[in-house]
Amino acid sequence: MSTLKKVMKKELVRGLKDITFEKDKLCSACQARKQVANTHPSKTFISTSRPLELLHMDLFGPTTYTSIGGNNYGFVIVDDFSRYTWVYFLEDKTEVAHVFSKFAKRARNEFNTSIMKIRSDNGREFDNTNIEEYCDEVGIKHEFSATYTPQQNGVVKRKNGTLITLARSMLDEYGTNEKFWAEAINTACYASNRLYPHRLLDKTPYELLNGRNPNISYFWVFCCKCYIYKKCQHLETMKNMPISDIKPKEDDDEVQIVDQPPFSMAPQDDREQDKILSNEDVHVPQEQVDEQAQDVSTPVRTPQVATQRRS
Repeated sequence: MSTLKKVMKKELVRGLKDITFEKDKLCSACQARKQVANTHPSKTFISTSRPLELLHMDLFGPTTYTSIGGNNYGFVIVDDFSRYTWVYFLEDKTEVAHVFSKFAKRARNEFNTSIMKIRSDNGREFDNTNIEEYCDEVGIKHEFSATYTPQQNGVVKRKNGTLITLARSMLDEYGTNEKFWAEAINTACYASNRLYPHRLLDKTPYELLNGRNPNISYFWVFCCKCYIYKKCQHLETMKNMPISDIKPKEDDDEVQIVDQPPFSMAPQDDREQDKILSNEDVHVPQEQVDEQAQDVSTPVRTPQVATQRRS
């Protein structure tokens, strides 16, 4: 209505009669067809007062490639107060209830506090009797976001996007087989918990959850070459095994760091081989260290570390 008043007052068109409008009125057709979704502005305050008071949960998958561990889904849990993140890899989405119950028990013992609330979408992996019965048993309140409104659980939705983007970048940067996507996501999760400070509290998620600064002196670049101390069956045959960086050699065990600690390596002589070695006796060559320190232009410098061997 205000637009028509302006057109008539300034005589911008001809043939429009001088009509007086008593008040602006929105017709039902405009009201029905011009609707827009409600905005969800970012919070400028912290709505929780301690870790594990509220957990945001989400599931992504199925992935295009099955991981080395035979998994196709990722179960992501984010603490609202500290923004600390846990990732678990599942073969099927029906495992969510079992994994969450184990997580809740371990979290209560490790951090000496109880989970008060969890928030998720309405997917059947979350809205089911198994989870509801467990929540009722231990006194956890389960909140659901509105249907088709992922913004109401945006904390974990954004974290999902961040982890997946970092994992894709690392796999592409170092030409790693896509079957190692779980190890890459583990890396992104572990590193972000220790490197990226909370936007409002100006502390890392690790410090907010554990009460101390994280130590990152043992971090190494994802898929960097290394030497492993190969323990043979007979002591007289124990020796250091050299690892080539890219070109495979018949007599060498070629590995790249994909998981630590303890350090886990993937054989590079056969990119299709479904095998991960586990060894904590790892030496990274000095030239690799110098390259890591000097190559500041590399887009992904996230070190490869994992919190759990569930990939």
